[in-house]
Amino acid sequence: MTTPHQDAGSGRDLTHDFDPRASETFTSAHALYKEMRATCPVAHSTTYDGGFWALFRHEDVKRVLDGRALFTTSVQNTVPKFAFTGRRPPLHFDPPEHTAYRRVINRFFTRDKMAALEPRAREYAVQLLRPLIEAGEGDVAIDYAQKFPAHVFASFFNLPTGLAELIKEISAAYVAAIQIVDTDNVVRLSRRLYEIAQAVIDERRADPMDPGQDLTSALMAAE
Repeated sequence: MTTPHQDAGSGRDLTHDFDPRASETFTSAHALYKEMRATCPVAHSTTYDGGFWALFRHEDVKRVLDGRALFTTSVQNTVPKFAFTGRRPPLHFDPPEHTAYRRVINRFFTRDKMAALEPRAREYAVQLLRPLIEAGEGDVAIDYAQKFPAHVFASFFNLPTGLAELIKEISAAYVAAIQIVDTDNVVRLSRRLYEIAQAVIDERRADPMDPGQDLTSALMAAE
């Protein structure tokens, strides 16, 4: 399973312990994770622009998540790396920078806020599932799972339905491009999503909403 790979920074020989791009079946990933936990719980792969490390044991993952003095998300937080617009708050921030954003965001995930969102989320679910049920078949991933989150997020962010549909289409294409590591399209579609986000911010500046009811307005008003 392993082959040597030279680390230009340290001069060490790193191994290629597993291939994240290997063909998969429905259960093969679980079998691989079980094997890695037993034989190579701290693994290295040489794929994706120089390689990366992967942890397969719960205690190791928890140690990383709790150890911000040693581990950071400010350099890179996904594999492969697709961020090309600099540090994106709060995903690329560590505490205490991250805490300032989280303090505002957490206010919109209370039990009361989620309860208020629930009727609209149920309505979207019915709208998307009804055609599949009536037809007696369908692709639940494409026709439901890819669409439902975009609608709910649009409702959560107080966006119009037309914009929700556009975000849905771009987001689905964006996810598909990530899955096949189509970097050019990831960049293009990511820029389009950023343009939409900027338009929403510009609209909130021109026509502010209640910061207690709109997360975008709350973040803009926070210090």
